Amino acid sequence: MSPERPRQRDVNALFAELRAANEECFDALRQTPSERVAQAQRQLLLALELSWRLEELVLLPALRRSGLNTAEIEQEMLVLREAADMLASDALDASAAHIVLGAIEGIAMLRAKRIGTALASATQAGPLDNARLADEFQQMLERWRGELRGDPQSPPGSRPH
Repeated sequence: MSPERPRQRDVNALFAELRAANEECFDALRQTPSERVAQAQRQLLLALELSWRLEELVLLPALRRSGLNTAEIEQEMLVLREAADMLASDALDASAAHIVLGAIEGIAMLRAKRIGTALASATQAGPLDNARLADEFQQMLERWRGELRGDPQSPPGSRPH
């Protein structure tokens, strides 16, 4: 029997943890020796896709229910996935891959900041059930952390396309 998770987690804090973990993945990739870059890049792309999927399944629907128009955020996700697919294809030379990776990092971080700001506003205004949303977010995050510890070459089972 697993220990019970604390029910008073804040979705804003959980999302901040996820953002920090993604930033650490970008930093780790930059510090990875060249012979292990491909594996670290796959791990980063998997972490990003799982984060985006978590946003897509949990956060964006909650923000829409609170009255926020998420069309722009959703469009950014399409751009990020296209760039991630380009990077994953290994068809880019090192210089182009570096540029695409920088673009992914910049757009992903700005987008995450926008989602974080929207979450904070919606929870302060009251339309979000923070405790329920935090619990749902935590459950999916734990599941996908387990997936990240698995084979970095295996595609996420819930990836949309």
